[in-house]
Amino acid sequence: MHILVVDDSAFARLRIRRLLTMAGHTVSEASNGHQALQLAAENRFDAVTLDLLMPEMDGMELLGRMRAAHPQLPMIVVSADIQEETQRQALAAGATAFVPKSGQMTALLNVLTSLPGRGVEEFVWTLLQQDAFTEMMNEAMGQAANALASLLERRVLLTAPKTEIMPVAMLHEFLERRLSGVSACIREHFLGEITGNAALIFPAGHAEILLHAVLDQTEVPGLSEIERATLAEIGNVVLNAAIARLGDQLHVRLTMGLPTVNTNQAVMPLTNLLRAGPTTMNHAIVLLSRLAVGEVHLIVYLIILLPETDIRRLLASLEA
Repeated sequence: MHILVVDDSAFARLRIRRLLTMAGHTVSEASNGHQALQLAAENRFDAVTLDLLMPEMDGMELLGRMRAAHPQLPMIVVSADIQEETQRQALAAGATAFVPKSGQMTALLNVLTSLPGRGVEEFVWTLLQQDAFTEMMNEAMGQAANALASLLERRVLLTAPKTEIMPVAMLHEFLERRLSGVSACIREHFLGEITGNAALIFPAGHAEILLHAVLDQTEVPGLSEIERATLAEIGNVVLNAAIARLGDQLHVRLTMGLPTVNTNQAVMPLTNLLRAGPTTMNHAIVLLSRLAVGEVHLIVYLIILLPETDIRRLLASLEA
């Protein structure tokens, strides 16, 4: 989407620009209402975000004039004035939605997603795509489980019952709602005709439980060399199976890098690690997976980061 960001604060514009560009959008900026009206007259925008408290022409006046000139253009107020009456007046003046500046700015992405026929909504799974992708990944997880069972000499079951797709900018909020912390994250980069990042994430305490079961230890005083190598090998098996199946689906050959293990991470630094690399990797496929090793049952998250073009290609292939 091409989005016009209107705010007299350069800092506010920078903050919103970063959020939107990381989600794959194109951004133009205006520092006042007059400039915004001129840009809207000269360009085709898919949405506008605007502040209310601006000099010369305030946001309420801009809303009215913009709505009169562009009746179908979605206009989202992003303001620090969160009074209920202010919100009511903004919506009455023609605002499509109201996003508080003081809250989670990723709420803006949720609003954009909800706009009919626009932006990241194109990446919402259809039922057919969900079923096809889940079946594809469960095949990959079955292959990984067989390899792990041979490696660990234990019965292993691994399934991916739930899959979600989202802009990378929303990944932190998604994980933060579900994880109090991360005990281990195994990351790998893959490249070829498509390029991306993949990671296997163990919620707080789960990697330790797995190591207890796999290494037959009653205590794990710290992450030893053998424990780190064990996690790297487990992650490598699972990630390679998932990426190989993805490559087969897209009929491309992919090369996996060496696994990197990070332990005892908070969600924010972990999200930054996952997003490291080209900004073109702007969408994430998140699989909530169930892992059983012997009598131990765990939940793990499998995350694949891909560019928008490859997400589109994948969605098309699932309906072929």
